[in-house]
Amino acid sequence: MKRRAIGTAALALMGSAAGLSAQAAAGAFTHPGAVNGKEELDRVRRHIKQFPQAWSRTGRYAPLFELATPYGRESAPRDTQADAEATKQDARKAYANALAWYYTGDAAYAATAIRIFDVWAATFPGYRVTPGVSAQSQLHAGWVGALLGSAAEVLRTFPGWSAQQQAAVRAMFESKFYPALHQASDWNGNVDLTQIDALMNIAVFNENPAWLAEAKARLARRNPRYFFLPTDTGIDYSSTNPSWFQPTRWTAGLTQETCRLNARPPNDNGHHVQFALASALRAAEVAWNQGDASVYDDNQVRYVAAMELLAAQLQAGDMLGVCRDPVATLSRFDTWWIGYNHYHRRRGVELPHTTRLLEAPSARAWASDWNIFFESLTHGD
Repeated sequence: MKRRAIGTAALALMGSAAGLSAQAAAGAFTHPGAVNGKEELDRVRRHIKQFPQAWSRTGRYAPLFELATPYGRESAPRDTQADAEATKQDARKAYANALAWYYTGDAAYAATAIRIFDVWAATFPGYRVTPGVSAQSQLHAGWVGALLGSAAEVLRTFPGWSAQQQAAVRAMFESKFYPALHQASDWNGNVDLTQIDALMNIAVFNENPAWLAEAKARLARRNPRYFFLPTDTGIDYSSTNPSWFQPTRWTAGLTQETCRLNARPPNDNGHHVQFALASALRAAEVAWNQGDASVYDDNQVRYVAAMELLAAQLQAGDMLGVCRDPVATLSRFDTWWIGYNHYHRRRGVELPHTTRLLEAPSARAWASDWNIFFESLTHGD
């Protein structure tokens, strides 16, 4: 992966950011424009058209190919912990089929995704929320909402998805998801960031500027309370809710959950951070696709530092003197690709630790889980 210089087109794009941000602030939405913008969607579609074998059980996009299968449920799973895996699989299947339709043009994939949305809009009971109480339901609403919101936005331009069907999905997002996303969790910061990710994606599909503004405001508040920079002021790091887990060295890129421990291996050190960082980058990408470059730009130092520190720790298998427990997590997720695509490819920022991590042969086998959804395929090289 070679560094790409910032060319004339990129400079022109940067120069137009203010105008695009004004457009977004005025409530005009760009479609498709959730975590997958038209540029990235079309790039993958061109690749598959040029290399048809890529879309097969043995090709590059095999993980999506294997997920984009027919749907047999007559009713949606419930919002219970026992049904969490079933809700995840439904959401993943909806997203995979929506992407498969866009990438290949095969209407059968769109029909499957629409079937999932029809069933969910008619039968999903929603996430129960107790005012003032943080609960697992808010995290599940974030995980599943991020996938379904992304899927719906990709699918919205399919001519066979009727206005009535889309309206039912918008109503589901408003009544069954928004209450659980609106009440910010006060647990570890990865939960709030996941909620923000979901809220931004469904805000675009529902064309709700108030939800988008709410999500961006929450992200702005959460960023310095999750991703540490030495220049931050006015934050109580001694608070136990949420705990910063007593790092031994405060350095740029440290996060609220960097030193979080599990009772037994694989160590948590860096595990939950990968979910949190992915959610923040996904949220920034949604804003970018809506013409707002400020989320990426205002947080470039913060996000790049977090990406680079975590990448260096995972490569070393060691927390590099930051945590009491020196052993880094064994978990590997597709966390970096959206941020790498923006900061390195679009902006030309050097990311040496992240680049080496992504160039490792094992990178192609990293996990896709919950709202981290095969981003090496949707936004990767």
